[in-house]
Amino acid sequence: MRYRIVLVFLVATSFASAQSLTLQQCIDYALTNNNSVQNALLDREITDNDDKEARTRAMPQVDAGVDIVHNFNIQKIILENGVIAAFTDPTKPAGGVLAFQLQLQNALTMSASASQVIYDKSLFSGLRGADAYHQLSEKNLTRSKIDVAESVTKATMECW
Repeated sequence: MRYRIVLVFLVATSFASAQSLTLQQCIDYALTNNNSVQNALLDREITDNDDKEARTRAMPQVDAGVDIVHNFNIQKIILENGVIAAFTDPTKPAGGVLAFQLQLQNALTMSASASQVIYDKSLFSGLRGADAYHQLSEKNLTRSKIDVAESVTKATMECW
């Protein structure tokens, strides 16, 4: 019987000593877990990334490339010796067959190009609009945080 009374007393005191949160802790918890605040944070990140993307389009662009070609079977042209003076081999008899390569076995080609946007009306107007859109997303985030804090404060005041 004693053990039951002690057990009931311990359970009652553990429920009575449950930790209560302050108003600021409740607001902080709501700000980190509220969907509208999280969506506003994501919208702000998206606008930041869009702004960075637009600014990179205005920067100089440099492209470089390397092509390597290795021919396993080299094509050849067959000519009769002595018919064309430029393709005559004096070491071989006239009328003999000569084979000439048409290409190299290995070829290396390098290329580089650079470009810069000097004037693009849509790009520059987009950059101006990006600043306004960034400010709008910041205001949206602030409004969402204020709405959540206000809702939590009203809910805790109703409980008192």
